[in-house]
Amino acid sequence: MSDMTQIDVDLPDDLHAWVEAKIADGTYASMSHYACDLIRRDHAAEEARQRLQAVVDEGRNSGISGRTVEEILEDAKDFDLAEKRMKASQAGDAVPLSDVKAKLHFKN
Repeated sequence: MSDMTQIDVDLPDDLHAWVEAKIADGTYASMSHYACDLIRRDHAAEEARQRLQAVVDEGRNSGISGRTVEEILEDAKDFDLAEKRMKASQAGDAVPLSDVKAKLHFKN
């Protein structure tokens, strides 16, 4: 078993009742499981926020694009199609080749 640290948390009555209801309905096994889940989710959300901020910063620092809005939107559509195809492939679903050919174009 991994090392554990015990902490005490004081909750207002309404929040305590909320957690107790989550335990009673089987969503969580204990207050400890509930607290750990909240902390994990908060940690994951902070990591996602930091990744998003890094992308925003990269975009801001990249300068102004020489491409038109239409070119950027077309690339976004191509990316969306490729992403959907990849997800479908991972799920074992087939994506009709005609759908892919109709959307893809090659740029020099």
